[in-house]
Amino acid sequence: METIQEEEDRSIELSTRDITCSTCRNATTSSCQHDTTSYLGTSFATEGVSIDERDVPKLASYRQLFRYADRWDLLMMAGGLLMSVGRGLAFPLTTVVFHDIFAIFEDYVVRSKPFSEKPTLYAAGFPHVVYLGVISIVTLIVTFIESACWEVVAERQAKRMRINYYDALLKLSVPEYDRLQYQELITRMSVEVLRAREGMGVVAVPCIVAATATFVSGIIIAFVREWRLAAIMLSIVPVLLAVMVAMVLVVNRYAQRVAMAYMPADLIAARVLRSIRTITSLGTADVETNRYSTPLARVESLAYRRVTTRAFASAVVYFLLYGSYSAAFWYSGTLILRDEMTVGKLVNVFFAIVVGKSVLAIGEIPPALQRIAAARQAGLRVFDIIEYAKRVPKDTGTIVTSVRGRIAFRAVDFRYPAVPNKPIIKGFSLLIESGEKVAIVGTDGSGKSTLAQLLLRFYVAQFGAILVDDVDISRLNARSLRQHIGYVTQNPVIFTMTVLENVRMGARDPDVPPTREQVEDACRLAHAHEFIMELEDGYDAVVGDGGIHLTVSQQQRIAIARAIVKNPRILVMDEPTRLLKMNEEDIVQRAMDNAAEGRTTLIVSHWPSAAKNANRIGV
Repeated sequence: METIQEEEDRSIELSTRDITCSTCRNATTSSCQHDTTSYLGTSFATEGVSIDERDVPKLASYRQLFRYADRWDLLMMAGGLLMSVGRGLAFPLTTVVFHDIFAIFEDYVVRSKPFSEKPTLYAAGFPHVVYLGVISIVTLIVTFIESACWEVVAERQAKRMRINYYDALLKLSVPEYDRLQYQELITRMSVEVLRAREGMGVVAVPCIVAATATFVSGIIIAFVREWRLAAIMLSIVPVLLAVMVAMVLVVNRYAQRVAMAYMPADLIAARVLRSIRTITSLGTADVETNRYSTPLARVESLAYRRVTTRAFASAVVYFLLYGSYSAAFWYSGTLILRDEMTVGKLVNVFFAIVVGKSVLAIGEIPPALQRIAAARQAGLRVFDIIEYAKRVPKDTGTIVTSVRGRIAFRAVDFRYPAVPNKPIIKGFSLLIESGEKVAIVGTDGSGKSTLAQLLLRFYVAQFGAILVDDVDISRLNARSLRQHIGYVTQNPVIFTMTVLENVRMGARDPDVPPTREQVEDACRLAHAHEFIMELEDGYDAVVGDGGIHLTVSQQQRIAIARAIVKNPRILVMDEPTRLLKMNEEDIVQRAMDNAAEGRTTLIVSHWPSAAKNANRIGV
């Protein structure tokens, strides 16, 4: 249990340290003079950018949520808003019809007209019934158009937001992934985009526009009918607005704090579930549950405050609403007794203002404002990654068209950006001639795998240089350099697709995939063709999530085939046999020897047996 605790404490510590500045390379961002952009607690060194952490907005602007909208989206939004106004006018217009209907009833009931004139009553009331029918049909049409326009726009924006966010993730460098929690990045792509999409749909701005149209038109109608009663009923509106705005501001502030308070618990859960086999073997599930519940205590406290604030504000709103109804009926009774107002006017004014106040205070606007605030918060968490990706320096080095394969490490020093105080490689020099097979053998933590990652430019050395064909790789276009390097890792990555598609992923040019014959030739070199043909669908067999239908040895041989299908001049193998059983190591070793034939090969291994056929071995 102590080991797991120490590992988590170390992970938390690493996530809070400064990274090495990508501009000066020899200092951390806390000590160099280059600016740092902070996004939600993650610091990235950027050149020529100065953003104070206090200036980072708490929410994205609502307009930013529609940053990917085209002219058709804008046209649909405009049409949808027009339909929202139409929907909002529907009920106030019905109160006008109510006034006329009650005036007719009043003539027959209050003024004691004889009911023998029923045909006249029907004739007088029938047009108003038709008016209500027309209003209902028009409301049906405008509501459908409104919903369709806004929901289509929201879905289109959410799709583009996801695509741009995913594209931004792929542009981040490996050091940035060392600092970021990938579970958090995936959550942003799923949960946060959904929240942003809800704030762009018909339940947000269209509700506010419709409610405002209802309120304003209701006020106008009420003042035209009977301004004195309207003035009394509207006297509490400023108080209602103040309570509503205060509630939204306070609740949203607590919502942000609750979201941040959940993060420590989410990180604990992610790390524990990732190590579920270890946790189960140690029998510490109850301990982990207690550890998970500790940060939730603060969440509970903040949630109670949020709920209490919302409950108090709701109670005040209902008190003011019902109090205003009482005062309105008392005053209207006085006016009716004085014969200064009719029952029809009372119904007209009362419903026009009551509905307006209800949608304003407790109906559509408060929930819509909360959805918009949540969408803006979610938008910030998505757009911060997208914006940062735009600041990542372009890969503008010299395009590599051909490689002979001569590699030189010259006095290389390296420290991982997340652990700047711990040297990993110090003063390392090595020359590998073209076509030579060199193995580096060492213990865990000696930096041997780091050399492979430096060659692939996943990281940048703080001092020294790495040359390919006598050219510093920092001057080369990283993507084009990697097209000439085959890379095999100790944990083979197998995608959830067919064997053929998995091998084709290693193509030098993704737009020109290898032919089936080229894939089969690569698999034969990797000693994978035989077992592939034994699969039910051969090369068209789907290997399952992460290659679950294959053994580790089979996964590794497919990874070797994928590395050599593009015919690279340089081959890098990082611990290719470490996870294999004794009876599997020999066949993978033969696959490695075939793959290394005629190529400059760098083998990094924990075991000397993996380097037995190397020209030179470094320890």
